[in-house]
Amino acid sequence: MSGLSAVRRGLLRSLGWLGLAEVVRPDAARAGDVVPPGQSRPSWDGGTPPRRGPLAFVPGSLPGAAAGKPYQAEISIERNETPVYQIAVAEGALPPGLVLKYDGYGTRAQITGVPSTPGAYSFTVVARCQGTMVMGQEGRKDYVIKVA
Repeated sequence: MSGLSAVRRGLLRSLGWLGLAEVVRPDAARAGDVVPPGQSRPSWDGGTPPRRGPLAFVPGSLPGAAAGKPYQAEISIERNETPVYQIAVAEGALPPGLVLKYDGYGTRAQITGVPSTPGAYSFTVVARCQGTMVMGQEGRKDYVIKVA
Protein backbone atom coordinates (compact mmCIF):
# COMPACT_ATOMS: atom_id res chain seq x y z
CA MET A 1 0.00 0.00 0.00
CA SER A 2 3.06 2.20 -0.25
CA GLY A 3 1.72 3.60 -3.55
CA LEU A 4 -1.29 5.18 -1.83
CA SER A 5 -1.18 8.85 -0.99
CA ALA A 6 -1.29 9.94 2.63
CA VAL A 7 -4.83 11.23 2.10
CA ARG A 8 -6.02 7.88 0.74
CA ARG A 9 -4.29 5.97 3.55
CA GLY A 10 -5.93 8.31 6.06
CA LEU A 11 -9.35 7.76 4.50
CA LEU A 12 -8.92 3.99 4.45
CA ARG A 13 -7.68 4.03 8.06
CA SER A 14 -10.67 6.16 9.18
CA LEU A 15 -13.02 3.68 7.54
CA GLY A 16 -11.22 0.78 9.20
CA TRP A 17 -10.11 -0.60 5.83
CA LEU A 18 -6.35 -0.18 6.11
CA GLY A 19 -4.64 -3.51 6.62
CA LEU A 20 -2.20 -5.77 4.84
CA ALA A 21 -4.98 -8.12 3.72
CA GLU A 22 -7.00 -5.31 2.20
CA VAL A 23 -6.00 -4.02 -1.21
CA VAL A 24 -7.86 -2.08 -3.82
CA ARG A 25 -8.77 -4.60 -6.52
CA PRO A 26 -7.28 -3.86 -9.95
CA ASP A 27 -10.09 -5.92 -11.50
CA ALA A 28 -12.83 -4.13 -9.58
CA ALA A 29 -16.20 -3.79 -11.22
CA ARG A 30 -16.69 -0.44 -9.48
CA ALA A 31 -14.26 2.24 -8.44
CA GLY A 32 -13.45 1.93 -4.75
CA ASP A 33 -14.27 -1.80 -4.56
CA VAL A 34 -12.23 -3.19 -1.67
CA VAL A 35 -11.25 -6.78 -0.90
CA PRO A 36 -12.33 -7.76 2.63
CA PRO A 37 -9.77 -9.07 5.14
CA GLY A 38 -8.93 -12.73 4.70
CA GLN A 39 -9.41 -12.73 0.91
CA SER A 40 -6.45 -12.71 -1.40
CA ARG A 41 -6.32 -10.65 -4.61
CA PRO A 42 -3.40 -9.40 -6.68
CA SER A 43 -2.31 -6.05 -5.39
CA TRP A 44 -1.48 -2.97 -7.37
CA ASP A 45 0.86 -0.47 -5.74
CA GLY A 46 0.03 2.50 -7.98
CA GLY A 47 3.00 1.93 -10.29
CA THR A 48 2.66 0.32 -13.70
CA PRO A 49 -0.91 -0.99 -14.06
CA PRO A 50 -1.34 -4.74 -14.45
CA ARG A 51 -1.31 -6.09 -18.03
CA ARG A 52 -4.30 -7.89 -19.47
CA GLY A 53 -4.47 -11.02 -21.60
CA PRO A 54 -4.38 -11.08 -25.39
CA LEU A 55 -7.28 -10.01 -27.56
CA ALA A 56 -8.97 -12.55 -29.83
CA PHE A 57 -9.82 -11.73 -33.45
CA VAL A 58 -12.80 -13.54 -34.98
CA PRO A 59 -12.81 -14.97 -37.59
CA GLY A 60 -9.32 -16.42 -37.82
CA SER A 61 -9.33 -16.00 -41.60
CA LEU A 62 -11.43 -14.02 -44.08
CA PRO A 63 -13.42 -15.38 -47.03
CA GLY A 64 -12.21 -14.91 -50.57
CA ALA A 65 -13.67 -12.31 -52.90
CA ALA A 66 -14.54 -12.03 -56.59
CA ALA A 67 -13.41 -9.04 -58.64
CA GLY A 68 -16.36 -6.81 -59.54
CA LYS A 69 -18.71 -8.42 -56.97
CA PRO A 70 -19.82 -6.84 -53.65
CA TYR A 71 -17.86 -8.10 -50.65
CA GLN A 72 -18.65 -7.94 -46.96
CA ALA A 73 -16.87 -9.47 -43.97
CA GLU A 74 -16.88 -8.70 -40.27
CA ILE A 75 -14.01 -8.77 -37.80
CA SER A 76 -14.98 -9.02 -34.14
CA ILE A 77 -12.72 -8.43 -31.13
CA GLU A 78 -13.17 -10.69 -28.11
CA ARG A 79 -11.58 -11.05 -24.66
CA ASN A 80 -11.32 -7.29 -24.26
CA GLU A 81 -11.51 -6.22 -20.62
CA THR A 82 -11.87 -2.52 -21.42
CA PRO A 83 -13.72 -0.81 -24.31
CA VAL A 84 -12.30 -1.09 -27.81
CA TYR A 85 -11.53 2.33 -29.29
CA GLN A 86 -9.73 1.43 -32.52
CA ILE A 87 -9.82 -1.28 -35.17
CA ALA A 88 -7.73 -0.41 -38.23
CA VAL A 89 -5.37 -1.72 -40.90
CA ALA A 90 -1.88 -1.25 -39.45
CA GLU A 91 0.29 -2.79 -42.17
CA GLY A 92 -0.20 -3.91 -45.75
CA ALA A 93 -3.32 -3.01 -47.70
CA LEU A 94 -6.80 -4.24 -48.42
CA PRO A 95 -7.62 -5.14 -52.03
CA PRO A 96 -8.36 -2.04 -54.14
CA GLY A 97 -12.04 -1.20 -53.76
CA LEU A 98 -12.40 -2.52 -50.20
CA VAL A 99 -12.39 -0.46 -46.99
CA LEU A 100 -12.38 -1.33 -43.30
CA LYS A 101 -15.04 0.63 -41.39
CA TYR A 102 -15.06 1.01 -37.60
CA ASP A 103 -17.39 3.55 -36.03
CA GLY A 104 -15.35 3.99 -32.84
CA TYR A 105 -17.77 2.04 -30.64
CA GLY A 106 -18.28 -1.64 -29.98
CA THR A 107 -16.14 -4.59 -30.90
CA ARG A 108 -16.87 -5.05 -34.62
CA ALA A 109 -15.49 -3.67 -37.86
CA GLN A 110 -16.78 -4.25 -41.39
CA ILE A 111 -14.78 -4.81 -44.56
CA THR A 112 -16.97 -3.78 -47.47
CA GLY A 113 -16.81 -2.71 -51.08
CA VAL A 114 -16.28 -4.12 -54.55
CA PRO A 115 -12.75 -5.44 -55.12
CA SER A 116 -11.41 -4.51 -58.54
CA THR A 117 -8.13 -6.38 -59.01
CA PRO A 118 -7.47 -10.14 -58.66
CA GLY A 119 -4.63 -11.20 -56.38
CA ALA A 120 -3.76 -12.12 -52.79
CA TYR A 121 -3.71 -9.14 -50.42
CA SER A 122 -2.01 -9.45 -47.01
CA PHE A 123 -2.61 -6.95 -44.24
CA THR A 124 -2.49 -6.65 -40.45
CA VAL A 125 -5.44 -5.45 -38.40
CA VAL A 126 -4.74 -3.76 -35.06
CA ALA A 127 -7.25 -3.39 -32.24
CA ARG A 128 -6.68 -1.15 -29.23
CA CYS A 129 -8.64 -0.92 -26.00
CA GLN A 130 -8.79 1.93 -23.53
CA GLY A 131 -7.09 1.61 -20.18
CA THR A 132 -8.45 3.02 -16.95
CA MET A 133 -6.35 1.98 -13.97
CA VAL A 134 -5.10 -0.90 -16.19
CA MET A 135 -2.94 -1.06 -19.28
CA GLY A 136 -5.15 -0.94 -22.35
CA GLN A 137 -5.01 -4.07 -24.43
CA GLU A 138 -3.65 -4.10 -27.96
CA GLY A 139 -3.69 -6.93 -30.44
CA ARG A 140 -2.70 -7.59 -34.04
CA LYS A 141 -3.90 -10.19 -36.50
CA ASP A 142 -2.57 -10.96 -39.98
CA TYR A 143 -5.20 -11.58 -42.66
CA VAL A 144 -5.22 -12.41 -46.37
CA ILE A 145 -8.06 -11.78 -48.81
CA LYS A 146 -7.76 -13.61 -52.11
CA VAL A 147 -9.58 -11.92 -54.96
CA ALA A 148 -10.36 -14.17 -57.94
